Amino acid sequence: MSPTDFLKFVKLYEALIMLFVLSFVVFSCSEKIQSPGAPQNLQCEYQSNPLGIDVQQPRLSWIVNDNRRGAVQTAYQVLVSSNKDSLQKDKGDIWDSGKVESDQSVHVEYEGSELESQKRYYWKVRTWDSMDEVKPFSEIAWWEMGLLHAENWQAQWIGKDVVNKRVVLQPWEWGYWVWHPKEIGIKKPVYFRKIFNLPANKKIKSAKIRTTADNRFTAFVNGKKIGSGTAWTEIYEFNPQEHLNSGKNIIAIKAENTLGNVCGLLFSLKVEFEDGSSKMVNSDKSWITFIRKESDWKQLKFADNSWGKVKVIEKYGGFQWGKVDPNEIYYPPRSILLRKQFATHLKIKSARAYITGLGNYVMFVNGNRVGNDIFTPGWTDYPTKIQYQTYDVTSLMKNGANAVGAVLGNMWWSGGLGWRGSMVYSEGPLRFLMQLVINYDDGTNDVIVTDNSWKTINSPIVENHIYHGETYDARLENTDWDKPGFDDATWEPVVKIENKNVELVCQQGPTIQVTEEIKPVQITEPDSCVYVFDMGQNMVGWVRLKVKGKAGSKVVLRFAEVLKDDGNIYTENLRGARATDTYILKGKGTEKWEPKFTYHGFRYVEIKGFPGKPGKDAILSKVVHSN
Repeated sequence: MSPTDFLKFVKLYEALIMLFVLSFVVFSCSEKIQSPGAPQNLQCEYQSNPLGIDVQQPRLSWIVNDNRRGAVQTAYQVLVSSNKDSLQKDKGDIWDSGKVESDQSVHVEYEGSELESQKRYYWKVRTWDSMDEVKPFSEIAWWEMGLLHAENWQAQWIGKDVVNKRVVLQPWEWGYWVWHPKEIGIKKPVYFRKIFNLPANKKIKSAKIRTTADNRFTAFVNGKKIGSGTAWTEIYEFNPQEHLNSGKNIIAIKAENTLGNVCGLLFSLKVEFEDGSSKMVNSDKSWITFIRKESDWKQLKFADNSWGKVKVIEKYGGFQWGKVDPNEIYYPPRSILLRKQFATHLKIKSARAYITGLGNYVMFVNGNRVGNDIFTPGWTDYPTKIQYQTYDVTSLMKNGANAVGAVLGNMWWSGGLGWRGSMVYSEGPLRFLMQLVINYDDGTNDVIVTDNSWKTINSPIVENHIYHGETYDARLENTDWDKPGFDDATWEPVVKIENKNVELVCQQGPTIQVTEEIKPVQITEPDSCVYVFDMGQNMVGWVRLKVKGKAGSKVVLRFAEVLKDDGNIYTENLRGARATDTYILKGKGTEKWEPKFTYHGFRYVEIKGFPGKPGKDAILSKVVHSN
């Protein structure tokens, strides 16, 4: 390049730089001359126009609508009114904060008059900028209070008169969970011994050891190894009869917790004699323990004077480990339907439903589902606190005959909470609470509540469990049960259920909803008439089934996250959870069904019993999470 050409290049480069700078200045100036506007995105308790809150000093927030460089709010004014008309005239008859010098536009607490149950409050806000120039008032927002006090509830808890039973297939006398008193949570082996006597004048008919440990053990009887285990959720059974002697015997166990958390050993030996008598040897405070392995510690002759007493942690069936005996089967409460019919004779202005249920509920008004929320009322510590939801059901009501109904299921409350599925808040019965407030144009209102005027019957959901899944028999359906005019003569009256000392609180945080629907990407047939649907991704939720076939046909769906090498689903990681949904056809055209009271983590869905060969439209995944 010649010097002349180089000089031309430099001048062209400088011109381009100048053009860029001028463009930036013009753009920046165009930003600066834009007029700031009224505050936007008004929220109360982090929600837009929340329906049903119980916070007496709700937190208000907004976004300052000022995109100028370095813009800042220096003051605000909040107006709250009991009606829109006053607010449109810039009058806050409930609260006028006045001009408050502050750059805060979140967590501004309401400081007006005491808020009342079921009242709607309207509010707006304006701000001042760094030049102390006031901006226009925002658009009007609102919030509505729920039932703030226990005396506001006229409704009563109701349910079905039923006793849910825990069935013991083979009765067994259990003892205690025990461990070394100083080694809880230490990842090292702990050694146990127990000497016991068997009568010399009795012949042994049978003997059985049932034992487990959190989380692994090896057991010996009179120095002979009888077995081991690696999971406290499983009861291990051994037959030690050939190793037992008349007179003195020794049980020796080495146990350890490789996870370094809660530790425990549970042991039981039952010896039955031919004369019909028996002897139990259970883990209890009489056992001794040591933390250092010594030679011959498994033998009866071993001198164990230096060993100490065990620590008794809890009786079998307590809080830490619950009931893990496979012979004790808990059947969760059967899902039920509830309904009530009533009439209105005036023009309806508004209607609010305040609802909760245990374990979970789905409510209907005149055949229409109320809201899009699922797994309501959500998981709380049910013995002390239960959430309720508030819904605007004005559009679902009509002048004349109306009907309300609900389906109840188990979920977290009575379905075996915890990954071992044994700790439950309650074994039932299921229960429901609803208060429907109907306001009329003439200023009067009606309050429809759950009481002994309601009726109930078992639902077509014959089994529902948070981990095991849901079974639905469509042949048991009551068509239009949730609509007015339905004949419920064969239904039985509900019973009132006590639920004392429980605080009812408004919904706290976002509810869970169906947020996405996903179609399968592939179908394989690893075995004859076994179809595996690949949804293309892992998800949490369930599937909607579409099927056509004969009445009584049973379609079984199982869920998994990965496949085996042979293409079948891998379910070993689910432990004891069946993760299985079952639909029994009613045999009337194309049938669509999805569960209400269970969910699964899955990518693959195995289907057995499908009439014919399914296409990709046989299932549709429903993805759920907090909204």
